[in-house]
Amino acid sequence: MDDVQRTASRTTEYGSDSHGAFRPFHVNILLALTLVGALLRLVALGEWSFWVDEAHSFRDATSDWSVFWASNVSNYPLGYFLLRAMLEIAPSTSEGWLRLPFAFFGIVSIPMIAVAGRAIVGRRAALLAAAFLALSPWHIYWSQNARGYAPELLFAMIGVFALHRFSRDRSAGFGVLAAVMIPSAGAWHPSGLAGVFVAATFLTIESLHQPEFRRRLQKPLPVVVLIVIAGGIAWWLQRTVPTAIEKKPQFSFVHLAQTFVWFLRPEFVAASFAGLLLMALRAGRREVVLLASWLFAPFCVLVILGSFVIKVTAQYGLIVLPAALLLTARLIVELADAVPERGPIPRLLRWTVPTILLASLASECFLYYFERAGDRPRWREAAYAVRDAQKGPLLVMATNEPSLAYYLDRRSFYGTRDPDVEVRGIQDWDIDKAGGGREYFHQLVAFARERKQELWFVLTEPELGEWDRDGTLDAAIRAGAFQVRHYPCTIGPKDMTVLVYRVPGVPD
Repeated sequence: MDDVQRTASRTTEYGSDSHGAFRPFHVNILLALTLVGALLRLVALGEWSFWVDEAHSFRDATSDWSVFWASNVSNYPLGYFLLRAMLEIAPSTSEGWLRLPFAFFGIVSIPMIAVAGRAIVGRRAALLAAAFLALSPWHIYWSQNARGYAPELLFAMIGVFALHRFSRDRSAGFGVLAAVMIPSAGAWHPSGLAGVFVAATFLTIESLHQPEFRRRLQKPLPVVVLIVIAGGIAWWLQRTVPTAIEKKPQFSFVHLAQTFVWFLRPEFVAASFAGLLLMALRAGRREVVLLASWLFAPFCVLVILGSFVIKVTAQYGLIVLPAALLLTARLIVELADAVPERGPIPRLLRWTVPTILLASLASECFLYYFERAGDRPRWREAAYAVRDAQKGPLLVMATNEPSLAYYLDRRSFYGTRDPDVEVRGIQDWDIDKAGGGREYFHQLVAFARERKQELWFVLTEPELGEWDRDGTLDAAIRAGAFQVRHYPCTIGPKDMTVLVYRVPGVPD
């Protein structure tokens, strides 16, 4: 009898009405949320400085095809193809124009999470998840980035949602869509391949519980598709991992977990775990397994790769964001339904938790736009400060050489250089070759004097610390140069303030 009652309860809560098509009222809400999300992703699109990876993207998109295909980034080429297309049609090479197509993918993700997510968590929760995504600073950041993360997330979302429909409806069309979209997410950025592990975890658990589903997966076509996908991933790893291993620093699980929580927001991490536990009691197994796989598999993959193979950051875990938001939204709907009484006080209770979470996201958005410069170091302002003070030929030493070159000598990306501007990156092998940081500093001073160049250093302390591990170059710069500008910026747990130093008396 208890089993019958639990089944009836699940049918009522997660029945066809809860998961049916949106009504006009829901559609109007979704359109409004999409417009708000679009505004947030398009406003100030060109205001933020290119950070190092965006400048690298610009470099790779402007390189010769032979150079591009010989580089590691050819393993995930779709973002660079998109940038190359923009360079052909955009009226300028400014930040805003190059980021514009990536913002489009971020905007489309907002209705996507609602339309596809309603089959997993219901209409109200799916709409609330869309509201969270529209205001998510993490998603806004990547939507305003000339990198492949926003397209990667959209492709992964479509693939995982199609995987759910394939499992539920036994639809070959959705199976094909999932098989195409999930691996394709990795063609925008390697972190998108975490979706493959989400799918593998989900399919494994489902096949263990559903003999019929397991038999369908063992048919020739699914087996061939799985073999092709596995072979493609193995080929990609063989091309990519050896280079990444050479650059792998020491892994810190604590730092990864801290930054992961910071990007997701602590309140959403806690709410998503609570939502998963609640769904485990009230929802169907398929939906619980899917969201649990989506939430945990990518993080486990990052921990394993970071521990043994390559450098990883919490940014690579963007793919878990939709799962966390869907679970949080489901929790809120369940809590609201637990207050059945009518009147102002019950209504206030139902709206308290979503209001707190939406206000938290809105406050982070305010800081993102007005206090944190789009969560990017202020390289453009630093570069322009050097240019405005320039009185002769420049030698600019930078911890972010690509961004400084983009702002001071953009022609260098096209094979021609400004004879009065030389931008170099600070590298650990140059420091080691000179015999240490202090010796390297004096070597640069002598080099600039010989060539009659002004010597500038533009850096952030965390980046300098990666190359100058004993701090001797930092000490030499502080002792032998004047700090003429500093541009504050804090990104998560890191102080990414850009410092601008000028060495006096160079040239004589």
